[in-house]
Amino acid sequence: MSTKATDEYIAAVVRHVPQRKRADVERELRALIADEIDGRIAAGEPEGEAERAMLRELGDPEVLAERYAPGSRVLLSRHVYRAWAKTSLWSCIVVLPIVYIVLVIVRTVNGDNPGAVVFLPLGVAITVGMYLLVGITALFAAVDRHDARLGSGIGSARHDGLAGD
Repeated sequence: MSTKATDEYIAAVVRHVPQRKRADVERELRALIADEIDGRIAAGEPEGEAERAMLRELGDPEVLAERYAPGSRVLLSRHVYRAWAKTSLWSCIVVLPIVYIVLVIVRTVNGDNPGAVVFLPLGVAITVGMYLLVGITALFAAVDRHDARLGSGIGSARHDGLAGD
């Protein structure tokens, strides 16, 4: 049983999978979706609702396709991006003003001229911000790669067997 919705979903997934794997991924997804829909129908769920629920449960086709890709093509996957963005934002909001204020106080106590008191700490704060963002990004990328290797990343336990290469 294959409907337009299932066909479109599978096409959206395989579009993001390497060419050499597309036929296998399509076959595997069709079998998985058909089996799950049959199980839901046997449990009394109407056919249309069973298909919609299954496709919704599989999630974003691009995210599912990432499980079939041989290697990541992005630095941070979607499931860690929001956490990275919030961590980066709040780290900069908290750390950079503190760095700037401390350096302004140190320059003022040293008796530097007003230009040095204002602008030299600004340059240092910008540099600290760049190092902070690089460090946070590297940490999130390492954790993301580690999670992907363990299979605990994007998918749930339900999808761990999908990319069984």
